[in-house]
Amino acid sequence: MLFISRHKMIIVLLGLLFLTEISAAEIYTQIKNEAQQLFCRKLQVPAEQLKINFTYIPENLSVNNASKLEVFTQKNHVRPGEQAIWVQITDQGKIVDKFPISVDVSIVKDVVVARQRINRGSALKSSDLKMEKRVLGKYWQDYFFSLDELQGCEAKQLIKNGLPVTKRMVRQTPLIERGQSVKVEIHSKTMTITFTAIAMDDGFKGDRIKLQPENSSNVIQGVIATNNLVVLYQE
Repeated sequence: MLFISRHKMIIVLLGLLFLTEISAAEIYTQIKNEAQQLFCRKLQVPAEQLKINFTYIPENLSVNNASKLEVFTQKNHVRPGEQAIWVQITDQGKIVDKFPISVDVSIVKDVVVARQRINRGSALKSSDLKMEKRVLGKYWQDYFFSLDELQGCEAKQLIKNGLPVTKRMVRQTPLIERGQSVKVEIHSKTMTITFTAIAMDDGFKGDRIKLQPENSSNVIQGVIATNNLVVLYQE
């Protein structure tokens, strides 16, 4: 009768386990998990907002004695969309296999959408906007993810009902707009001169803009102080 001690049996079982191949299904699962962690980290989004479709992965994958599987990208800056990433399998620090796979990455996130038609030049109000979940690709950072981001903005173009609002469609509403009549103050050491002029540029507080005083063809420059005041300082 063949007798194997308990100690030797454990060694045999460990040896068999060590020689067991990792199946393609197991590798695929590991790759999927590692890829998700990679893109969550690079894009700084939670797993529930990330969607990955594997468009190409080698078939019949199996590896002996693999101790580590790593998924990485050779790009410094990662964006959603179709792209190649790399899988590297090592055993005790030695590379067992290395191969590329193709993935299509997208982000599922609530974005700001026009609730109704918004005309060019119109100030954006909360009643004009709503949040809707959309699948976003390569240029996902062009969208707005909260209504608060659009406070003080106006439409640079016509925005149709149901269309997601992007950063190219809007701008901050200038404090002073071109063609606006404004109060101008010229300050010197001894006096202050006040008159009105027409703004020749859009601008925000602290911006230097061109002005044309009323009833004059001269052009001067001043610094925006408020929504109706431009100031010039003279020595």
